[in-house]
Amino acid sequence: MKEIVLAFYIGQIVYLKTDLEQEKYFVTGIEIRQTGVKYFISSKGYESAVYDFELTKDQNVLVKLGID
Repeated sequence: MKEIVLAFYIGQIVYLKTDLEQEKYFVTGIEIRQTGVKYFISSKGYESAVYDFELTKDQNVLVKLGID
């Protein structure tokens, strides 16, 4: 059996790396499949499914300011 190490946990605050506004999201679910792990993130009543490489735990202020 393969051990799966998760990058994020339910309830954690995360940010989308490509979000120009660097809005705060909460991890609300995790789906583990043979093809990979999806994280469900929520903000302002909306939920999205993303992969770990799209997320970061640190807000990128440069992206928010349009410098990146």
